Amino acid sequence: MLLFFIETGLFILYMIYLETNPKLGNIWWRITSNNEYTFCFNGLLSMLIFPFKSIFVWHYKFWDINFIIWLLFGYGIYILIKSN
Repeated sequence: MLLFFIETGLFILYMIYLETNPKLGNIWWRITSNNEYTFCFNGLLSMLIFPFKSIFVWHYKFWDINFIIWLLFGYGIYILIKSN
């Protein structure tokens, strides 16, 4: 159960990071042509599966946008908590 909370928290942080990152932005929260904000699930989904499609996000410079690295980081936190 602890692992679920850690990974869920990291997922929320990842979503916020994607949206506020000056290199990216407008991934899942976009402005329409009517100047209304809308949730774009496809943008978020494409970022989640992007590490499986492109090899360049596995370079250490792009680990901040690689969701798999975030998951591994969360699992590492879980292992550290459980070992103490």
